[in-house]
Amino acid sequence: MGTRDPRKALRNVPAAFRLVWQADRTHTIAMACITLLAAGLPLAQAYMAKQIVDTVVAAVQQGRTALRGLEQTLPWLLGEFGLITLGAVLMQMRTLSEHILHARLSNLINVVIMQKALLLDLHYFEDAQYYDKLQNARRETNWRAMAMVNTTFSAIQQLLTLGSFAASLL
Repeated sequence: MGTRDPRKALRNVPAAFRLVWQADRTHTIAMACITLLAAGLPLAQAYMAKQIVDTVVAAVQQGRTALRGLEQTLPWLLGEFGLITLGAVLMQMRTLSEHILHARLSNLINVVIMQKALLLDLHYFEDAQYYDKLQNARRETNWRAMAMVNTTFSAIQQLLTLGSFAASLL
């Protein structure tokens, strides 16, 4: 498997996206939106953490009591908690969308294969090699397409996160 050309594999990504899009546009869009939101979370969490540290440092430098320092820090702590909760919710939503997409993609592929099989003569089904190819297409196409889409969305999310950190540092 290591000898395969990565460019050939990348050429299959648009076809995988078309197949997933055809299976369920709504959940494909949902996964894309979740990817964009999730990409911004680490930077937002880092900003909240910075604000927490700055508020604590300011409270110590100004000689405020622990209770007063906590009062000033509490909104930032709640914001951080909200972002962590949002991250967990987004992860669950992504998992749900992924499962729904996988089921609908599997159904779509089975329907397409059945439609194709209806057009074939009986001798194709008597040919063991052809029948094996048909079964392999049914078994592997849906999870491979979803794997390509998930990997692409994850790569986009990581690149956006990296880009947002780089932009904020500049």
